[in-house]
Amino acid sequence: MKNEIMNALGGILNNPGDKFEARVTKSGNKVAKFSSGDGALKASKTVYPNGTVHETRTYKQ
Repeated sequence: MKNEIMNALGGILNNPGDKFEARVTKSGNKVAKFSSGDGALKASKTVYPNGTVHETRTYKQ
């Protein structure tokens, strides 16, 4: 399982300072966040227990 996770993250965590966070809140929300080390990209996705999905992406040009 560890190798599968690292292989999946290998495509997005390429540069120094890149961050990825995933968690499940007490209320059952599934939250994933990514930010690039240079600050050019930030993204987050929340999946709520009722199936609603909220996704945001912020880019710097």
